[in-house]
Amino acid sequence: MLNLAKLWERTFTKSWEKHIPGGYLTLSTRGGYAALSIAGNLDASNAPMVEAELDAILATEPDLLVFDLAELKYVTSMGFRTFLMAQKAQRKHRGQTSFLNLQPQIQEVFKIMGSLPDVRMFGSIDELETFVIEELDEQLDRAQKGAVKPE
Repeated sequence: MLNLAKLWERTFTKSWEKHIPGGYLTLSTRGGYAALSIAGNLDASNAPMVEAELDAILATEPDLLVFDLAELKYVTSMGFRTFLMAQKAQRKHRGQTSFLNLQPQIQEVFKIMGSLPDVRMFGSIDELETFVIEELDEQLDRAQKGAVKPE
């Protein structure tokens, strides 16, 4: 049986970790995918720094941007705005945005602020990895069908 957690560890490479007031950010990448883990708080004291880091990530136009919020303890409306900005940028180049490991208090903020349209939320790394594998399979199928020329 395929261990998806091990697959995630093998296929995503930690690019950097940066400390911000009230927490830290960790970026992991794999091909056209970027996973940004946010730990601590996301509020007025650090949202501009997070947005600056996100701008650099978004400039690479990832196919999938995943926010891993397992260690996010607190988010304000300014922090939530950061997610909206990222989603808008992703839509411009037809990229997707997903959220992983939302803690109950963060889920509540999402409910209050209104769910982000066209965003997938995953309860576990296994759910996300299954999604990524299915997406890769679909892309491979499309590429193979496109490579086969009709007679």
